[in-house]
Amino acid sequence: MIWSWLNKSEDLCGGPIVDLIGARFFYKGFEAEIDKSHDFKLPRDSDGHETHTSSTAAGSSVKDASFLGYAAGVARRMAPRTRSAIYKACWYFGYCMSSDVLAAMDKAIEDKVDVLSISFGLGVLNYDQDGIAIEALEAVERGIFVSVSAGNSGSRESTLMNVAPWITTVGAETVDSDFLATVLLGNGKAFAGYSSLFKRCRRVFTISQAPLVYALLGRNFTSKIVFVDMGGDVDAESGAFGVIYANT
Repeated sequence: MIWSWLNKSEDLCGGPIVDLIGARFFYKGFEAEIDKSHDFKLPRDSDGHETHTSSTAAGSSVKDASFLGYAAGVARRMAPRTRSAIYKACWYFGYCMSSDVLAAMDKAIEDKVDVLSISFGLGVLNYDQDGIAIEALEAVERGIFVSVSAGNSGSRESTLMNVAPWITTVGAETVDSDFLATVLLGNGKAFAGYSSLFKRCRRVFTISQAPLVYALLGRNFTSKIVFVDMGGDVDAESGAFGVIYANT
């Protein structure tokens, strides 16, 4: 949520944050389900999604920004001269209770934000059952611009969510560059993929030097390359030499 003017600040994080003037959290609908080992009853970000989406929407420009040396330049937000207020209504693994989402949107409307940016969806529902659509209509009637994400299901047919005509539905674009890399197996077969780290490698590691193992076959992967299915992960302390993610 974005203000173009300084409204008020709640310092809940122990210190000043540039461009962030407020942060609230809404959890009563999900309170019984919150696992404190994964999340906490604070507006802090536990998995990076909040930080990623809020910094895309608003904040100061950053010079000499890059992704591990790629695509260097000036990083600009959609609204670089604004201030942000964060309303946390979703919890670990992306669980969002409709009651918490509506409470967060209610508070943003009450706070008279100028722009309401929502980076999730509650599924494809009829308008009269879609809490985001209903609350967004109230916001629009009060002069608030509402932007909501199109979803994460790609460009296939019938995958769009948040389609109410009174909101602006936003889908992400990719960059015009591919960061190509090749996985070469010991039997000579090569598979094309993408990597952002291969340019930093000082040596070429063959399969004999780094055995390829499947992620579900253990937890100790010292000096091995781990193959991980989409949605899986590998513990940073597992000792893995490298990771290959399959996204299909």
